[in-house]
Amino acid sequence: MLASPHKSLNCVICHNPHKKYKFSIKTKCESCHVSQAKGFKGSTMEAVGVSCIDCHMPRATKSAVAYGKFFGDIRTHLFRINTDASAKMFYKEGKKTYANDFLTLEFACLNCHKNKDKSWASKMARGVHTAGK
Repeated sequence: MLASPHKSLNCVICHNPHKKYKFSIKTKCESCHVSQAKGFKGSTMEAVGVSCIDCHMPRATKSAVAYGKFFGDIRTHLFRINTDASAKMFYKEGKKTYANDFLTLEFACLNCHKNKDKSWASKMARGVHTAGK
């Protein structure tokens, strides 16, 4: 979260800390991101059941379990997606690995579009909020 565009917010803006994860959301994305939500309404992605968190908060973080190369057990709070096909989400400093302040297409797109590649995702990502309208 501290590396995200929402670093000035604290957890309780969106979550109720006294409830389990699935029931803790008290502020939805569209509460603040009105124009993006309006553009997304009626899009192809919405029609097939995709929600904001599927792309902008994928399970890219792992606390203990990596379910796949690009699939962890915790939703990330980085939000911003870098649509450059050559972007790397992680970098090394010495022996430690760190995340950049953005998600890459492997995490945001290719967990669902498994038969595609980053070049395809990079082309399709532009305008995806309003695709099919």
